[in-house]
Amino acid sequence: MVESATQYRKNGFSDEDAAQLAKITSVFQNVSDEATSASEAASIIISQLIAFGHAGEDATEYAQHFADAINEVANSFSVSTGDLANGLKVVASSSSAMGNSLEETIGLMVAVTEQTRNANKASRGLNTIMANLAAVLDSSSSNGEKIKQIYSDLGLTMEGSNGQLKSGYELLSDLSGKWSGLSSDTQKYIATTIAGELLPLQG
Repeated sequence: MVESATQYRKNGFSDEDAAQLAKITSVFQNVSDEATSASEAASIIISQLIAFGHAGEDATEYAQHFADAINEVANSFSVSTGDLANGLKVVASSSSAMGNSLEETIGLMVAVTEQTRNANKASRGLNTIMANLAAVLDSSSSNGEKIKQIYSDLGLTMEGSNGQLKSGYELLSDLSGKWSGLSSDTQKYIATTIAGELLPLQG
């Protein structure tokens, strides 16, 4: 616990919070189905606290929620706690920037990992997807313009009731509702435009 507490203090947490977070990290290590060092486990939790804006007063509560969520999902789906946690460390910032919650990000990671059987590929693919969806805000992005046209052609709006771009999770959910009715060629075009060659979207 000393190792992880040190990691938290280095990242600006108080001695009291660092001690409590170290206890949560220790439990997280114990329930993990893969060997993870205290420093690595702390680094994973810190990345989630920062990415989703919970590095303040509610840090310990949110860290416990994260650990519980990872454990529960790993027990219910075909993805290990280690793969899921490490994948979330990679994708958390881009996913949060696209307005997704931790729970939505976990859902996306699980869905893609179960399809690809590769959490590393899933996290990199989701980073690409979130970056491409964000590109619709840049009128100089040719790919962003293609994505806007895709949604328009499907009769889908990319803006919410507040006039702002919907979250990545909402945009993908809207698209999934149309997916089964699309031709194979159209699906391939949309997949490569939004996800690139790295990761095909699944229906």
